[in-house]
Amino acid sequence: SPQDSLPTGTTALLSDIGWHITKVVDYRAALDKAKTGAIDAVILFEPHHDLTADRQAAEFHELLRLLDAQRIAALMLSDRAGSNRSDSRSLIEVVDRRISQAELRGRLAMIERYHGLLKGMEQELRNMERLSKRLNQHFREVDEELRLAGRLQRDFLPDIRKPIGNVRIATIYRPASWVSGDMFDVFRIDEEHTGIYLADAVGHGMAAGLLTMFIKRSIVPKRVHADRYAVVSPSEVMAALNDALADQSLPNCQFVTACYALLNHKTLTLQYARGGHPYPILITAGGVVSEMKASGGLLGLFKGEEFPLFET
Repeated sequence: SPQDSLPTGTTALLSDIGWHITKVVDYRAALDKAKTGAIDAVILFEPHHDLTADRQAAEFHELLRLLDAQRIAALMLSDRAGSNRSDSRSLIEVVDRRISQAELRGRLAMIERYHGLLKGMEQELRNMERLSKRLNQHFREVDEELRLAGRLQRDFLPDIRKPIGNVRIATIYRPASWVSGDMFDVFRIDEEHTGIYLADAVGHGMAAGLLTMFIKRSIVPKRVHADRYAVVSPSEVMAALNDALADQSLPNCQFVTACYALLNHKTLTLQYARGGHPYPILITAGGVVSEMKASGGLLGLFKGEEFPLFET
């Protein structure tokens, strides 16, 4: 400012160490210069509070905010010896206006030493922010695709709100994420039989969800001949599903567990076969709870496996 001057020898010192000097007469001019992005460091005086007009004080604080925002190093000469700004992240340092030339040289050398490092880190931070924005956009797109896949997967689930013959069936389906590795189906084979299966592809997400679609396609409940058909037993259905999965050479030790059941509406008998899945649970009309234990290994690991038939 007009009433202040830099410590004696400052201009010569700056020129001697190779800094280009731009002098301004007030805070407004300093603001304009700092906004150009061509300023690396600033030496300024703290205003005299008893002489500063409101406009000058506002411009002073606006300059400080700009220096912090643009991460420009500054030495602020003040009569308040030993004072400093409370924000430890700020690059604005308050020093005694009677600072010696030797100390001033040392502080400027420190600014110069860390200036390139700081600018490099800021550039890396900007690059990371740009990458973060791209990643966030990518994750949003993936999330939308998974939501859509989850809705499509739910559309493949059976509509069993009405009884099937003399049997009423109820389900609850709560995937851990948008796309699930779990699948079930209930389908009428003919007037006498209904097929039911539960399957669980190991893992979750898109890969497991796609595998459930393969399972749905690979389960064949009956064989159709020229003028007749034959209902396939659960044991044969599970063996055929296992071979179909094994032929796919599933990666990363991926496998499937499943349980397939064939309900006879006339006799009310349930034939079933199990492959690595948790045991089905039978609850009788009298309230007795028991596991329907059945042997059978994991699906998709080895061809030619057998899955014994059980009946209740």
